Amino acid sequence: MTRHCLINPRIVGALALALCASGALALQDFEDFSISKVKGRSPYQVDQPDPTKPPKVYTIPLVGQLGTDINNAAYKAVIEDVHEKKPDLIVFILEAADVNRREYLGDDDDPNERGMYDPYDTRRLVNNLKQEFAQIPQVMWVKDAVGFSALLAFAWPDMFMTSDARLFGLILANRSDPDWEKHRKFLAASTGISGGFFEAGGYDAKVLAEAMIRPEKKLSVSWEGRKLIWRPDEEGTYIVDSSDRSVTNFNAKTAEDLMLSKGTADDLDDLVFLLGYREWERSLVDGKSDGAKITEDYVKRWRDTYAKSIESFATYMREIGWAEGEDAIVHLGKARRALQDILDAMNRYPAVEARWRSRRGGQPLDILTVEQMLRVLKERIAAAERAKQRGRGSGSGGGGGLGGGGRGLGGGR
Repeated sequence: MTRHCLINPRIVGALALALCASGALALQDFEDFSISKVKGRSPYQVDQPDPTKPPKVYTIPLVGQLGTDINNAAYKAVIEDVHEKKPDLIVFILEAADVNRREYLGDDDDPNERGMYDPYDTRRLVNNLKQEFAQIPQVMWVKDAVGFSALLAFAWPDMFMTSDARLFGLILANRSDPDWEKHRKFLAASTGISGGFFEAGGYDAKVLAEAMIRPEKKLSVSWEGRKLIWRPDEEGTYIVDSSDRSVTNFNAKTAEDLMLSKGTADDLDDLVFLLGYREWERSLVDGKSDGAKITEDYVKRWRDTYAKSIESFATYMREIGWAEGEDAIVHLGKARRALQDILDAMNRYPAVEARWRSRRGGQPLDILTVEQMLRVLKERIAAAERAKQRGRGSGSGGGGGLGGGGRGLGGGR
């Protein structure tokens, strides 16, 4: 079974209609999706005001599940910390796979750990990081990028990779949809949006983006002096991808040979050396005072909060089932508090809502749905209280509401 990154269908529908109706595929044609073209200052030693000064390095991991562990909200504290610490060099460490996942994402068979791509949020994340750090030299160091997470790699012009790193295509065309017209619009919209990330990093947005998204697209390259000319066919000097059934993938060697990657380094010392520095100031990294600690803490908090929200939903279902007779109001009140806990968790961490919205093996929820469930439940509680005051004490609250007679979630949808 081919696995792919999950995408919010409401977002995809809106994008497909907007992009295809206008006949445009270029991301920059849409102001809401413009990606920062800011390249930032050069990270190389020879380009620094004082080349003799060892740089103070600050790492920012982009590790885990796209859309939850990696989203715009997760990096707000990192941005503030960078402004406070004022490092000389930022190293983004990308390790995220939407498919063919590695051990850092846990159980390979858990569909809930697949990447969840939100083009709006990913655009905001890239723009915020590039614009906020425009005056600080920065590099993208890829340890693993498979699927939509590869967009993050291409959004920066100075990309490096580890020797076993993957830079694999987005596998969008493998998304199954019986309605070909919807699939065509989905593909066109996604190709255009994704191209903006390539363009932001200075890569060939049209040819590379299409080859890494659409299996039927081929890819080859020719040279004009030291300049690479990418071609969407097999007519170039070097054939990169001759298959019409799979998207284009790169490993560390081919990415470096074709000048997508600026070099290969397996640890920070090697990476900094490739930038021209023989020494670097490592107090922030060794002292766990950089983005690694902040992002690690954020991931732990949102995942703990999500686990508690699962327990809250179980409480809600149990209390709804018991909401009969004289104690109905008590159980309905407990169910309401459980729902409120879920809503608070979603509002506090967008990652919690993202996980609930695409939840497999259980009832999917989002903020709007939970708010509606709460309104229905509050009306039922009010009706039960009125009935009790009239001396009936039935607790039924007029029925027909959320979870009446133990029906649980179904009554409120």
